[in-house]
Amino acid sequence: MKKVYLALAALSLSATVASAQAYIGETEYATLQDAVTAAEDGAVIEIAGTVNTANTDNTRLGFGKNLTIKGRGDNAVLQLPDKFKKGTVALLHNTNHTVTFENLTFDGRGYEREKSFIEAKSGNGTLNLTDVTVINNKMIAAQRLLDATGGNAAAVFTNLVIKDCEFLEGLYPIRVGGNKLTFKGNCEIQEGVNFEPGETKPLYYITVEDLTNTTPIAINFDSANTKYTQGGVIVKGCNDPSKFKSLVKGYTFEADGDNLKIAEASTTGIEGVEADENAPVEYYNLQGVRVANPENGIFIRRQGAKVEKVYVK
Repeated sequence: MKKVYLALAALSLSATVASAQAYIGETEYATLQDAVTAAEDGAVIEIAGTVNTANTDNTRLGFGKNLTIKGRGDNAVLQLPDKFKKGTVALLHNTNHTVTFENLTFDGRGYEREKSFIEAKSGNGTLNLTDVTVINNKMIAAQRLLDATGGNAAAVFTNLVIKDCEFLEGLYPIRVGGNKLTFKGNCEIQEGVNFEPGETKPLYYITVEDLTNTTPIAINFDSANTKYTQGGVIVKGCNDPSKFKSLVKGYTFEADGDNLKIAEASTTGIEGVEADENAPVEYYNLQGVRVANPENGIFIRRQGAKVEKVYVK
C-alpha cells in the first residue's frame, strides 16, 4: 500500500493564510521540496491550499523516486517562491521513474523565467500531468515551459491547461523532440507546441487518446525541416483536423487513415484574387527595367501574380 503524505498551507486563527508550511505525516516541512526529499518511493503527496515548491535558490528540484503529487480539493496550488524569481527549473523530471502531478495549479506568480518549468528529457521515465493548470509564467529566454525533448522519457498530458503566460515571439510553451508525448482529454494549450527535429532524425509525432478539446492545439513543425515532415504523420490516433492547426504558413493537416498528416495548404481562386488586389503595383518598360513613375508609353504592370501590358498617358 502506498503511503500518503500531506502538505498543507498553514492557517492563522483568523483564517487568513500565513506563510506556507508543508507537512508529511506528523512531521512539518516548509516546502514541496522537503516533502519530496522525505517521501519514500511510491508515495503519494497531497497538497492542500498554496504551497511553495522550494525554499532555496536551488536550480533543480529532482525526483529520484516514483511519486504522485496531487491536490486535495479544488484549491491546491504549487507556487514559485521569491527566490525562484530568476530561478532555473522549479520542477524537474529527469530520471527513470514515474512522476505524476494531479489536480493542481502551477503558479509562476508572473516572475521572469530563464529555464524550463518542468522537464521530461532524459532517461526512460514518465511524466504525467493530469488535470493540471499552468499560469502566470513569463519566459524571457529561449526555453519552453514544458520541455519534453530528447531521450526516451515519455510525457502524458491529460486535461492540461496552459494560460495567462508570456513567451518570446516564435517560441511555444511545449517543446517536443521525441515520439513519446501523448495528449488526452480536453487540453487547452496557449500558443502551441513546437517540434524540433534534428537534421538526421525522422518525423516526430504526437499520440492522441480520447482527445475532446474544442480549441485546436497549434503545432509548429519548423518549415526549415519540412523534408522530415511534409506528407508524414504528425498526429497518431486522431483523424479530425479540427483538433489541431498548423502554425507553418502554406501547410495544413489532413486525415490519413486514423491519423493526421502534414499537407500543403490549397489556395482558392478567390483567395488569389484578394491577394493580387492587396499586392503593391510595379511597372517595367518593355526591356524589363523597373520604372518608378511611368508616363507616355506602353509598360508592363505587375500586381501580385497578375501581369499585363498597359498604356500610360
